[in-house]
Amino acid sequence: MQLKSSIFTNPAQRAGLEKYYDAQKSELLASLKAREADPSFQATFTSELTMPDGKTLSGKGWRITSEMAEKAMVSFDKWLEIMADTYESQETLFDMAQQRMTMLEAENPDTSSHVRTAFSAGGELLAYINEDGSLVTSNIGPRHGETMTHTALELKLQAILQQADAMRLSGENRIDYLNREVRNALSYERGDVAMTSYDSGASPTKREFGKAWHTTFDVDQVYADALADARASYDSTKVLHDQWQENLRKMQSFLLGLQETA
Repeated sequence: MQLKSSIFTNPAQRAGLEKYYDAQKSELLASLKAREADPSFQATFTSELTMPDGKTLSGKGWRITSEMAEKAMVSFDKWLEIMADTYESQETLFDMAQQRMTMLEAENPDTSSHVRTAFSAGGELLAYINEDGSLVTSNIGPRHGETMTHTALELKLQAILQQADAMRLSGENRIDYLNREVRNALSYERGDVAMTSYDSGASPTKREFGKAWHTTFDVDQVYADALADARASYDSTKVLHDQWQENLRKMQSFLLGLQETA
């Protein structure tokens, strides 16, 4: 039996899943009641927390009792909804974390930046266009008197991208269109703008691009931090994913047992 998210909406599996739900509910309540029966059990406890300034704060806490747990439990139908949603979200989150880590491991500072065009004025980078036709802006913050979240120039550049999307431009046609329109928009607002173009497949590396335009940019440190963050995210996501998979295996074993005794 291969468990999929559809099992939670399959009427043929409802009876078996309800038995599993009831069994898990009974097991949890029995465990809590056994703990409460222990003479040393205390429903409340006091904890202390040391603050950054060295001060200690005390607080009162409550341990979950069987009565509290039973009141908090959702209905079987609600449990089915939660399980179906959790199945999809767990797989999606795990895949995203894995893909992000794999991508960063492959995209080190000495790989292509995928930049096709860089726009600058006075030696300062204003924007650049990537191989995929996306546009990244830099150093085009509000001019004197502008306090909007998005400056007039940013809004104009967004409109150019939207127009390219509306025209369904892609590949070299999109790059050519953006080169022309972005340069015109930047020149109108910032004066004489230099445009540096790179042929497809001949983009500078991330290290070369960073060195050319960001003299204080430590590309190795930025990459190391991003990779460490991606790996930490993957590790924490994998822990949850593994726990979820273990729960599914437990459920699968229970349902197979029901089939064998039927």
